[in-house]
Amino acid sequence: MKLFKRIALPVLAVILIMALGYKLRLSGFNSIPFPGESLDEYSNAWVGLSMIRLGVPVGMSGLPGYPVQDSRYINVDRVFQTTANGNTMQMSYPWFDHPPMMGLITGGFSYFKGARVFEDTTAVTIRKPVILMSTLTIGLAAYLAYLLFGWETAIAAATIIATSPLMVINSRMVQAENGLTPLFLLSLILLWWYEKKGGYTFLTLLSMTIGLAMLFKLSAVALLFCALALIFANVKKNSATRWQEGLIVSVIALSVFGIFVISALAWDFSTFVKVFLANSGRAYGIGLSALFDLITNTKITAVKFLTDGWPLTGWLGLAILTRMDLRNKAWYLWLPIFSYLAVYLFFGSEPFGWYRIPFLPFLLIVSGWLTTAFIRNMHLTAVSVVTLLIPLGINLEKYFDVHKLIWLIPAWRLSCLALIIGALSLLMTDQANPKVKWAVYATMFVLFSLVIYSNILRAGMFTVDYWYKVN
Repeated sequence: MKLFKRIALPVLAVILIMALGYKLRLSGFNSIPFPGESLDEYSNAWVGLSMIRLGVPVGMSGLPGYPVQDSRYINVDRVFQTTANGNTMQMSYPWFDHPPMMGLITGGFSYFKGARVFEDTTAVTIRKPVILMSTLTIGLAAYLAYLLFGWETAIAAATIIATSPLMVINSRMVQAENGLTPLFLLSLILLWWYEKKGGYTFLTLLSMTIGLAMLFKLSAVALLFCALALIFANVKKNSATRWQEGLIVSVIALSVFGIFVISALAWDFSTFVKVFLANSGRAYGIGLSALFDLITNTKITAVKFLTDGWPLTGWLGLAILTRMDLRNKAWYLWLPIFSYLAVYLFFGSEPFGWYRIPFLPFLLIVSGWLTTAFIRNMHLTAVSVVTLLIPLGINLEKYFDVHKLIWLIPAWRLSCLALIIGALSLLMTDQANPKVKWAVYATMFVLFSLVIYSNILRAGMFTVDYWYKVN
């Protein structure tokens, strides 16, 4: 019975949460975001389909350096009547904008479903494998949170990731970031177990995971930076051992990524070099303005913004995390975020919302940790309350914009006042009193349930009509 309560019950809870997240992502996935709102979704699938059918990657690109650039009208999902605005698609081959792993997955799935030409790669087909990957992200994030902070935080973080409106919408898009994000989480889990158990099996799997992630997108080099930083931060090992481990991880990971370079040699290496140099010269946002935009704005595409309070609570929680005595646990959240942040700023990723996806699981794990802070220390109840009120307030505001419930505003104000006063009064209360403890637990459970319910309500608002109003 103890084993059931300690392991089986939490695992069952995470599986049910993953099922909820899958259902939310699947509801209306073929229409929101609008098909063609990012034509890169189709281009990724075309790269994979063309590799299967022709042996050469063909896709859309606006970069110079390609010997072949062909203007075509490919009216998949009737995009030229909706989102493409009549502009032709600039097709290039062999296509080297990014490594082709996401294309092979979505294009391969399309081929399995009967697609033989580019017009067959509809959103209803190519988005399905991405939703499966993003559902896997929920489970991996929960497991990482469990390793770091225990089951309470794991379940809270998984629930937040499963229902966050921003995560629900972002997780549908055929973008490489949705492929490298679960691998980012998996690499940290493998590194955790390597540090605990030793043995080169975990180290080899870690290295191959990093290399596989780099086959989705070169920005996954952040995984390598993060792994090396965590390895060298382990001062319990001598310097020679750490250098040996770092060298093994680097060599294996870069060797796996070398598959892409070897393929480029077979197709057209001179074009590969030209496109790589053109890609490295792109600059969108640099400096403090890009960092400020990252923290304060929650994007879907280059022009669509979807306000969600959860990432903000994650950024705020990072500051609190540094003040806690968590030993090396905090590094498993700090270093992934800052490793990817360095790559994000260096590559100039600011305009596109999907470039931010790898931040989200880590930020929402921090949000889950803040949400359950009151369980570890009753003095932190006010922190947990504020953490929940931020996304709840945003969700209710957006819900009120559509459903003008007059009673909602005074109810919200009075509830906030009562919750904050109640949380602060705990500082002057006998927290060892079981009645006080269970009253706090019951109140926080109800509040957390309300926030998650508001997430689900908000996710259900994303119809075609409503999406036109999202700016």
